[in-house]
Amino acid sequence: MAHARANVQARAEARDAVKAAGSDTTRDEIRLLLEQELGKRGAEEDPLTIEREVEMILAEREPFGKARFAFRILKQLKDSQSPPRTRPSTLPGQPLSKPSGGPILGVYESTDDESDWLKPPERAAYPVMTPGPKWTPADLDAEARPWLERIGRSDPNRLAPYRDLEVWLTRDDRGSGAESRLAVHIGTERVGAIRAGREEPFWPVMEAAAERDEDPWMRGRLSTTTDQMPYLLEVETPAPVPDHDPTSTPTGDR
Repeated sequence: MAHARANVQARAEARDAVKAAGSDTTRDEIRLLLEQELGKRGAEEDPLTIEREVEMILAEREPFGKARFAFRILKQLKDSQSPPRTRPSTLPGQPLSKPSGGPILGVYESTDDESDWLKPPERAAYPVMTPGPKWTPADLDAEARPWLERIGRSDPNRLAPYRDLEVWLTRDDRGSGAESRLAVHIGTERVGAIRAGREEPFWPVMEAAAERDEDPWMRGRLSTTTDQMPYLLEVETPAPVPDHDPTSTPTGDR
């Protein structure tokens, strides 16, 4: 209880410090300042909580900002409960027809192979498990937006604040040498990269997986934001890897 109260107090102080920086700071600057202020106070928040704080700070700049922010949350809640939530049956190759009772947008698209198209490929066979998950944000690619929208439409539980997914990592072929980054994939598609400067905990598991000629997979969670890219993807941060035996087999079922 004492720890929780201290964390709430630290978050409030950090938020006030960021507001004092002025109203001309950008979304990215607000996020960075908030992370720095929380760090000064020994508070640690996951990326989703920080993103919600950033959204609140931005909303408070607007006329009736708090009311607008609350309205957006209520609208998201209403949208998440709006029927219908099933896809009408179609023959292969036929376009999705408009169901009776509502527009096509926001309809839950369920397909027989849903569990398959969201699964990592066979090569991503090195599971990364952590006892108490911490989260690292990914920088999402703009061209991944249609894929993320498809994932969002396929979510059977849109009332939840985020969707649990399996993500897998590869070395980013867009970088080289010291600038090499880690690409993040969902299903068959690359969606982004581990946020710059946050890759260090992931390199040991990348090396361990490479010794087995595999790619690592781990838990991720996808949520919506009010940013220009309206999604936030968090990747479970690996625990420190002790000296490992490359012939050992990691445990964990997908």
